[in-house]
Amino acid sequence: MIRLTKIIIFFFISIFFLNSCGFESIYSTKNTNFRFSEIITNDKKTSLDLKKILSNYYSNDLGKTEYSLVIKLNQNRIIKSKNKKGEALVYSILIDGEISIFKNAELENTLNINEFFDYQNTENKFDLSEYEGNIKNNLISNIANDLIIKIIDLQND
Repeated sequence: MIRLTKIIIFFFISIFFLNSCGFESIYSTKNTNFRFSEIITNDKKTSLDLKKILSNYYSNDLGKTEYSLVIKLNQNRIIKSKNKKGEALVYSILIDGEISIFKNAELENTLNINEFFDYQNTENKFDLSEYEGNIKNNLISNIANDLIIKIIDLQND
């Protein structure tokens, strides 16, 4: 019985400290002072996936600085090495291109993108396809984070 009350007290104290520490996500949309009015892509799946991630930053708040983006990304899967039979051993997914950042219809900055990840081939092609999808999503998330950091830096200059 005493042990149960200690667990309950510990639980409530933990909840109290976690709630009162003031944790907030650094890159949450409510902490940003910018919004995207328009995002133009080259209609490739990679660019459209990035646009989907950045859609959280669309806003009608006129008090925020307004930016427009032109996203031109390409994705390639490259065979890095083969065995003696000519079968692929190591692949690389490469996402490259550029993102143009416009403020008041003037080019503010251009972000050149070159993200890649090397990985081993597997016998199970379904698992390989799933793994490639996860890699691609992680690379696109990295690009989105880099873009948000770049825009925050532009505002602080």
